[in-house]
Amino acid sequence: EMEGFFLVTFNLASTIKKNVKGIEESSTTWNNCSLIKRNNPVNMLPYLEKGKRLFVGGDITFREFENKTYKNVSVVELNFL
Repeated sequence: EMEGFFLVTFNLASTIKKNVKGIEESSTTWNNCSLIKRNNPVNMLPYLEKGKRLFVGGDITFREFENKTYKNVSVVELNFL
């Protein structure tokens, strides 16, 4: 808890499946999610269980930076509504 706010973190997997010339292909992207809430997020817990479908919405931003070991890192962020 941060002075009346709660930080909720979770991982979200997005899988895209497509059929190319009769061969099914899939690609999974993992996203680290963080959400700051003023109210206790305990009501969110049933929706954040492994294997449950979760729909999220917000603004997507892309950024790149150089980390402490001078590697370029690309980040995709979703700012929840």
